[in-house]
Amino acid sequence: MTYFISPEYQQLQDASSRWEEPDEASYISTRPFKEFLQETNHIGRDFRDYLLSLDEAVLAPYTNKGGVLSVEQWPNQVTRITILQHAENLWKASGKCSLAFLSAAQAVIRGLSRGEFNNWADIGQGILKGGDNLIDLCLAYFETSPELIRMGSFPFVSGWVEQNKTIASISPKTAVALFIANPAFVSADRAFHLRQWAEKVRQILVTAQGLEEAAIAFIESGIRIVRKITFKELISWGSIGVKIAALSPDLAEGYFSEPSEDINSLYNIEIVKFLNLTSLLVDADLESAMGFYKEGPSMLASINPNLREQVLDISLRLSDGAPEQIKDTFNNIISSLQPLFFPVQEKVMESESAISKVSLAASRAYFKSVGYVLSEIPDIFLLRWIEKGLASLAQSKDEGIAYFSLNSAESQAEMIKWKETVVLERHKQALSIFAHALSGRDLILRQGRGRVFEKGSFRRRSPAMDGKTVYLPAFITEEPEKSGNLRLYKLAVAHQTGYLSFGTIGPQSGKIAALIAAFPLNLLARDIFFIIEDGRIDYLLRREYRGLRPEIDQAVAACMARRPFPCDDPLSEALEILLRLSQGYPYEETVSPGMLDLAHRLKEAMRDFFENAQGVWDSFQKTVELYDSFIFLADKEHYVPIAPMPFHQRPIVDFKVSDNTVAGGQEEIDEGDTCTDQVFHTMSEEDIKRLLEKIKDLKISGDPEKDVTGERFFISDIDAITPVCALDDPKEKWKGTKRPHAVIPNRCSSTEGPFYYDEWDYKKGAYRRKWCTLWERSVPENDLGLFDKIYENYSDLILSVKRQFQRIRPEVLDIVRRVEWGSEIDFNAMIQSVVDRKAGDSPSDRIFIRKEKRLRRISTVLLVDMSASTDRLVSIAHSHSQQTENALQNSTSVVNSHQKKIIDVEIEGLVVITEALQSLGDGYAIYGFSGYGREQVDFYVIKDFNDIYCEESKSRICGIQPQKGTRMGPAIRHAVQKLNQVESDYRLLVLLSDGFPQDINYGEDRSSKDYGLHDTIMALAEARKSGIRPFCITVDLAGDDYLRKMWDPGSYLVVKDVYSLPEVLPKVVESLVL
Repeated sequence: MTYFISPEYQQLQDASSRWEEPDEASYISTRPFKEFLQETNHIGRDFRDYLLSLDEAVLAPYTNKGGVLSVEQWPNQVTRITILQHAENLWKASGKCSLAFLSAAQAVIRGLSRGEFNNWADIGQGILKGGDNLIDLCLAYFETSPELIRMGSFPFVSGWVEQNKTIASISPKTAVALFIANPAFVSADRAFHLRQWAEKVRQILVTAQGLEEAAIAFIESGIRIVRKITFKELISWGSIGVKIAALSPDLAEGYFSEPSEDINSLYNIEIVKFLNLTSLLVDADLESAMGFYKEGPSMLASINPNLREQVLDISLRLSDGAPEQIKDTFNNIISSLQPLFFPVQEKVMESESAISKVSLAASRAYFKSVGYVLSEIPDIFLLRWIEKGLASLAQSKDEGIAYFSLNSAESQAEMIKWKETVVLERHKQALSIFAHALSGRDLILRQGRGRVFEKGSFRRRSPAMDGKTVYLPAFITEEPEKSGNLRLYKLAVAHQTGYLSFGTIGPQSGKIAALIAAFPLNLLARDIFFIIEDGRIDYLLRREYRGLRPEIDQAVAACMARRPFPCDDPLSEALEILLRLSQGYPYEETVSPGMLDLAHRLKEAMRDFFENAQGVWDSFQKTVELYDSFIFLADKEHYVPIAPMPFHQRPIVDFKVSDNTVAGGQEEIDEGDTCTDQVFHTMSEEDIKRLLEKIKDLKISGDPEKDVTGERFFISDIDAITPVCALDDPKEKWKGTKRPHAVIPNRCSSTEGPFYYDEWDYKKGAYRRKWCTLWERSVPENDLGLFDKIYENYSDLILSVKRQFQRIRPEVLDIVRRVEWGSEIDFNAMIQSVVDRKAGDSPSDRIFIRKEKRLRRISTVLLVDMSASTDRLVSIAHSHSQQTENALQNSTSVVNSHQKKIIDVEIEGLVVITEALQSLGDGYAIYGFSGYGREQVDFYVIKDFNDIYCEESKSRICGIQPQKGTRMGPAIRHAVQKLNQVESDYRLLVLLSDGFPQDINYGEDRSSKDYGLHDTIMALAEARKSGIRPFCITVDLAGDDYLRKMWDPGSYLVVKDVYSLPEVLPKVVESLVL
């Protein structure tokens, strides 16, 4: 195969080969230098006398063996006479330049041909021809050019010097600074960019008077940031500075002197677009541009890395040809995103596209208000709030803009509606207790698709019932206040358990369903039956549980007030009359005149029915009796079933209880809910009896208007059902944050588990509550011989790392000066006190020094991936540090000397880092994780914070073995829980992994990595929200592809050489603890 080799690369290779030290035999024999000077006539007498007058210590470096003047001719045919002639020419202008030339010649003589050497010397002489003011430039040339030549950049030197001479004609000081900076620039970039870089310096200088300091600042900052950005981006950055310089030289110096450090954490495309926006702003509003330039990178770095480029694009698009709006638009977008978790940030940005397609002004208003909206309503309802706004926008752009600006009554009402909405997941535990108390059964509460109580939505689907599961809507927003919506949830549970307790669901229900299906208009018969049967259930609930009576009456009154009555359709009005009769709700004053007779007949038919009804068959018989009163009003072709009361969740089809299947079909269950997520609270018969006796006093403890969660929603005054251990109040756990997203309960369990953790479903945009079950396990102890062997192999590295960590350990004592008491006198303070006294001022009595302990508490968790993939073998790379190389040569813990398992290298890294952390003195813990599915997440305790580092800990480190899957989310959440329980000023979480998150049922599509990645992103966001700094080290060479989605650029490291892990791991930890 043939490869193309660039000329630049070939020059570098040729230069490198010439730098090899020649053999001593290659030198031509020589005479002593002073003897040579006395005899030669190739240099002028004055210069010869000057050399002879120099102190021998000055000439020694050049004349001693190996010095540039120590031989008469070098292998490249450069003679001593030639060197002296060049030195003489320079001496005539400046003695300093002559000696600088000899020092530089000493460095380049072995790397240049004779022609190149003469050319190099002539360039230096050419600089001096420009005048005495260029002496410093000549000195800088000879100081820096050897380093450039060593890097193979000699072909670029001539053009580079010419450019610098041009700059020197404007500002010699700037030219010298550029000369000195050039080697560092070439080291960070490429030599053929030198002229372009110098040209940008010249442009800055000629833009206006007094820009010398700005140009020097550009040079000094440029060599720093070019290591992080491309040369093209550097030039763009400089071009913006030129624009600023033309408007304000003072601001230009500040622009170049203080480039934002956070700009280095952005990706290249983000930097390019950020600089483009800055350039546009400079043209429109210089002051605004400077603020954007200084603050923008740090603001951008604070949000989801996947959204940064999109934020910049939207900022430009929404400016709509008015660059002065860029900064405000950018600030509004960032301000709306910063308080949110990364997945919610993505939801906010995705929603914007639909708005901006209709109106850019509405999109700008959206970003101004969305942060406030999300502080008021749960993020799961954001899309619904936006849908309402899009509807307004479709009718009128002005109304839509007012909606998204929160200046319309409709927008405020919609926001209040979702603010007062109650979500099932937050109250499932309390409702489960309530259902168990009413029915005496272990019922499963589950969310069903399509079952949402929303104000004005009368045609609802109802749940299938199997006698074991209670299906409830995901949320209820029927009432204007949380308390009312929570009451509807409670009554919905009571009503469905009433179906079980009072015989609606039972052995006979299948027969009733078949009989109803036999009616000519069975949908009408079904509605009549359930109006009557629901009335019977509510009557019995009122009678048996007096505490529910006022709540049912209140809910019925509120719901009836919202139902249309009287109705345009006679059949609908007749059914509404029957519904009101079944609930004991007055209707006489509002009934249509034409319906009075039917209303009277229905009232007589239902008189004392509920008092005398014995069961569900009575409701069916009453249905048969009343059917003919309704059928003559019906349009059999276009009958629309009546909407039930909001808390009447009717079964869809078959009522028959089945032991194996859910009536109504599995299609009614939400995707992702196929696994049982029940919350059972088994109670004794005596407890149930006691509860039912006290149900008349049933109340909800806490204030439902304050968004009480299910974990704190208890039934008051009935201690038998209060959980033995109350869960932590999530509002306290997230105190000080704007919006809690993921509350991780503190379970009352043994140290081994189970521990339950939520998991983020990015497709639904919500948590799967208590989805994962985590178990703490101990690592089996292993023979300490392995630990001793690793320690022996890495002894040099361990010693070096321990010394380094001991150096960074904080001082134990701080010296506090000017205090009222102490062990020593502060003489400066005492002298000041005497001076004050003599001057007639009140002297201070703070004239002592004392030493105080300075505590710095850092807690570190090392979380180790113990998945099955760590069992694979990896080959030893060819280049390592000397310490690692020695360890590899001594290692015998693997199959052969050329391969090791990843898990073996992880163990070696842990041995090294634990020894280092011990010397640091801060608290640390080591955990491992693996698992097999959401029900079996294994969390291995290798060394806990409270464990003493001893032989047992060492043997557990050596006992680490590959296990199964890589379910990162719950493992990270559990490690965060561990860290949060430790009193510490700084908390670090270092994740050591060999691949992306992967496990069985980690998402619906096993071939997709997205579910696991998004869950891990959310877990990391939760960690940061808790004040923990996470960092990931991976040995997966493809890791950068997915890690950049999960971690900030400065929060992960891809280790290309697995075997360097023992050396890399301590360096990472050291950088984090400093």
